[in-house]
Amino acid sequence: MGSGIPEVKLQLSQGLQLNPVAILWRKFVAGVLMIGTGSFLGREGPCVQLGATVGQIYAQQRQLANGHCRCCGWFSRGF
Repeated sequence: MGSGIPEVKLQLSQGLQLNPVAILWRKFVAGVLMIGTGSFLGREGPCVQLGATVGQIYAQQRQLANGHCRCCGWFSRGF
């Protein structure tokens, strides 16, 4: 579990395959614990990875092709 952005870039280039459900719950729980204790979480890395993970889960459930997965990541960022 890294900062988020490098892992998302590797997944988009198909250089890395991670379990999106495991990433989603681990990053969410870690973020809640970090913020709840007053610690610093980081600015964008965790948010980018959570958004990309939600897009990846959506694409997998809809059985979208790899080209469409990039669009799901784009929509999950709120554009």
